[in-house]
Amino acid sequence: MKKMMTLAAAATVALSSCSLLGNPNNPDVSGKLTGGFPADGSVRLALAGRSLNNFTTVDSSPTQIVDAKILNGYTLDLPSNLAAGDYTVIAFLDANKDGKYNVGETIVSDDGGKRLVFKTANDASYRQGWNIRRADGTVQNQPLTGYDLTYKSN
Repeated sequence: MKKMMTLAAAATVALSSCSLLGNPNNPDVSGKLTGGFPADGSVRLALAGRSLNNFTTVDSSPTQIVDAKILNGYTLDLPSNLAAGDYTVIAFLDANKDGKYNVGETIVSDDGGKRLVFKTANDASYRQGWNIRRADGTVQNQPLTGYDLTYKSN
């Protein structure tokens, strides 16, 4: 019985770690937070679909770690069940503290022209799954690192 309790406790810790750090089997995106992001825990992240001049929130409460104080960085889990297209990570001030982006909450990030591109199949420029297209047109496949966000005050 004692052995089973120890095993159950270890499994609980392992599962808790996955929820805090994201699923290591799914592609995550990570980057730095520069330019004075508030370190009070009010900044959250969301994945948004891009169109010509605006965006639509796709995943307003993904698994994420935002550390604007010590590491000045973040990690974010990305879904794998989306339509092919262009997406972006937004940082916002979670005014109502519900952990989700709601229309009207202040977006405080600039991605410097980068885009996350999700493809359902390989093509000449992209691999199937998640890719980063940088402002200069270069494409980065996994791992998805260096998707830095800069603080912008409105």
